Amino acid sequence: MLRYGYYIGATIFIIYLLNGRRSINVWRIVRPLTLLWMATVIGGYLAFIVGAARFKTPMAFVLPQVLVDNDLINSMVIPKFAEVQDIIGFPIPRPNAPWNHTNSWGSMLAILTPFAVIALKEDRVQVSQRLVRVLLVASLIPAIVSLNRGLWLSLGLGVVYAAVRFGIAGDRRMVVRGMIGAIVLSVVLVSTPLGGLIVTRFETGHSNEDRARPRNRCVSRCA
Repeated sequence: MLRYGYYIGATIFIIYLLNGRRSINVWRIVRPLTLLWMATVIGGYLAFIVGAARFKTPMAFVLPQVLVDNDLINSMVIPKFAEVQDIIGFPIPRPNAPWNHTNSWGSMLAILTPFAVIALKEDRVQVSQRLVRVLLVASLIPAIVSLNRGLWLSLGLGVVYAAVRFGIAGDRRMVVRGMIGAIVLSVVLVSTPLGGLIVTRFETGHSNEDRARPRNRCVSRCA
């Protein structure tokens, strides 16, 4: 039912945008999504500061206890800042906030990063471009520590796509900046423990079997 609620909510949002497309410009949409991306990056650092600390939202006091005891609902009304998991041989705080699961955090960072890139090039978004630059660089650390391979793949494909589009458009300055950024990132990964985390994560096949198992054979173990 929750997923159906997501679909219904997304449909209503799309209809709202279509009906208001003449009065709602794209920058009014990009701006809140960029701010949400900023909150996601900041949430990634809160994982390192407070770890798996949790707090009760007002809804936790309103809902019946039988609902609060449900794992899914509990993760929403009593959220935590990180999921401390032993995936690569030692516990590591995987970013969680402001979402309810670390995989959700990775998905949203991947989805929202393109809007931050748009804000970086467009003054009409009305978001500090200097702050966006700082957070774009800073986001690399929680993104890597998240150990989220889907996030890495999504961001990597996004960078390749952007490079191709800038190349086709003849924007040499952005292509050069991208190449410089890739070189700097490579140096950072080689010279810091971050690169080791990536290598170790790919060498550790945590959850690979469950993900490869047919859905009907994974109900009891993957629920």
